Amino acid sequence: MPGPGEPPAITWDRARQASGDALDETGLRYKFFLVRAEFIANGVQVISAGDYVPVIDLALVARHALDLLIRSQDASLDFTESAEVIRLSGEGEEVAITSSHHDWRVSVDRNELVAALGDFAGEAYRRVTEYMPDLAENPVLQRLVS
Repeated sequence: MPGPGEPPAITWDRARQASGDALDETGLRYKFFLVRAEFIANGVQVISAGDYVPVIDLALVARHALDLLIRSQDASLDFTESAEVIRLSGEGEEVAITSSHHDWRVSVDRNELVAALGDFAGEAYRRVTEYMPDLAENPVLQRLVS
């Protein structure tokens, strides 16, 4: 979560000013709850904490990738605010992570990646619903923990 005075804090405050029922999927995914997120895999910075991203959108993308990886399918992390696509390609017990914008390639254990993506989605749900308890039953946020 952003600290007091950080620019994205206003996106959290604006969400709280609306009732939970008034926050639709578009708002939750793209207008509210900005954070700095970082994803490092085996020393490679896959997602940089340099930019603010909407945590619900990132968590939903992570959750979708997790569901595909559990079914031994390839997945990707792509974002509305960026043209970059992070590809997650299965190689048995390993998953190769590549970027459409960078030349690096890193492999990670499939089970560890699945656990990390699940932890991230769950933590996003927990933080947002602690901040706004009336969102706990929101169907968009429920997809993070189902």
